[in-house]
Amino acid sequence: LTNQYARRAENEAKLVMNLNHPNIIKYYGLEYEQKSAYLSMELITGGNLYDFIRRKFTSTDYWTVIEQVLKDVARGMAYL
Repeated sequence: LTNQYARRAENEAKLVMNLNHPNIIKYYGLEYEQKSAYLSMELITGGNLYDFIRRKFTSTDYWTVIEQVLKDVARGMAYL
């Protein structure tokens, strides 16, 4: 990262580290080592959102799951 982008990333990481909401992934820190930046954040298991929705696609409750995901995203965005 150039100095400009490193500062921006650091400022954003500091801001996000202070957030506490069940629909926002928790960030713990940002470290620099040999021109690389490392972000430590909460471990979320279960794969990515695309795979999660794909697994539910054949289920009869597909739209119920989609509605819940959208509500969770909206709650996180409203908090932000």
